[in-house]
Amino acid sequence: MKQAKERRMYERYQAIYLHLKGTSMTAIAEILNRNRMTVSSYIHTYENGGLVALRLKHSSGAPPRLTKE
Repeated sequence: MKQAKERRMYERYQAIYLHLKGTSMTAIAEILNRNRMTVSSYIHTYENGGLVALRLKHSSGAPPRLTKE
Protein backbone atom coordinates (compact mmCIF):
# COMPACT_ATOMS: atom_id res chain seq x y z
CA MET A 1 0.00 0.00 0.00
CA LYS A 2 2.83 2.42 0.83
CA GLN A 3 4.46 1.79 -2.53
CA ALA A 4 1.39 2.81 -4.54
CA LYS A 5 2.27 5.84 -6.64
CA GLU A 6 -1.26 6.67 -7.70
CA ARG A 7 -3.91 7.81 -5.28
CA ARG A 8 -6.54 5.57 -6.87
CA MET A 9 -4.41 2.46 -6.38
CA TYR A 10 -3.69 3.43 -2.77
CA GLU A 11 -7.41 3.79 -2.23
CA ARG A 12 -8.10 0.33 -3.68
CA TYR A 13 -5.40 -1.25 -1.51
CA GLN A 14 -6.78 0.54 1.51
CA ALA A 15 -10.27 -0.78 0.80
CA ILE A 16 -8.94 -4.35 0.62
CA TYR A 17 -6.88 -3.87 3.79
CA LEU A 18 -9.90 -2.60 5.71
CA HIS A 19 -12.02 -5.44 4.36
CA LEU A 20 -9.48 -8.02 5.50
CA LYS A 21 -9.44 -6.40 8.95
CA GLY A 22 -13.22 -6.99 9.18
CA THR A 23 -14.56 -3.52 8.40
CA SER A 24 -17.97 -3.48 6.74
CA MET A 25 -18.37 -2.30 3.15
CA THR A 26 -20.57 0.58 4.27
CA ALA A 27 -17.92 1.77 6.74
CA ILE A 28 -15.16 1.44 4.12
CA ALA A 29 -17.26 3.47 1.67
CA GLU A 30 -17.65 6.23 4.27
CA ILE A 31 -13.93 6.23 5.08
CA LEU A 32 -12.94 6.45 1.41
CA ASN A 33 -15.83 8.74 0.48
CA ARG A 34 -16.93 6.31 -2.24
CA ASN A 35 -20.16 4.56 -3.09
CA ARG A 36 -20.68 1.19 -1.38
CA MET A 37 -21.04 -0.47 -4.79
CA THR A 38 -17.60 0.83 -5.80
CA VAL A 39 -16.06 -0.69 -2.68
CA SER A 40 -17.98 -3.88 -3.36
CA SER A 41 -16.52 -4.06 -6.88
CA TYR A 42 -12.97 -3.57 -5.50
CA ILE A 43 -13.48 -6.44 -3.06
CA HIS A 44 -15.09 -8.69 -5.65
CA THR A 45 -12.26 -8.02 -8.10
CA TYR A 46 -9.68 -8.78 -5.41
CA GLU A 47 -11.39 -12.02 -4.41
CA ASN A 48 -11.47 -13.23 -8.02
CA GLY A 49 -8.04 -12.14 -9.20
CA GLY A 50 -5.91 -10.94 -6.29
CA LEU A 51 -3.99 -7.69 -6.12
CA VAL A 52 -2.95 -7.96 -9.76
CA ALA A 53 -6.59 -7.67 -10.83
CA LEU A 54 -6.93 -4.33 -9.00
CA ARG A 55 -4.40 -2.62 -11.27
CA LEU A 56 -5.73 0.27 -13.29
CA LYS A 57 -6.29 -0.36 -16.94
CA HIS A 58 -5.60 2.36 -19.46
CA SER A 59 -8.67 4.34 -20.42
CA SER A 60 -8.36 5.79 -23.88
CA GLY A 61 -11.30 8.11 -23.45
CA ALA A 62 -13.64 9.07 -26.26
CA PRO A 63 -12.69 8.03 -29.76
CA PRO A 64 -11.09 10.80 -31.84
CA ARG A 65 -13.40 12.76 -34.11
CA LEU A 66 -10.71 13.90 -36.52
CA THR A 67 -8.94 11.65 -38.96
CA LYS A 68 -5.14 11.44 -38.93
CA GLU A 69 -4.98 13.54 -42.06
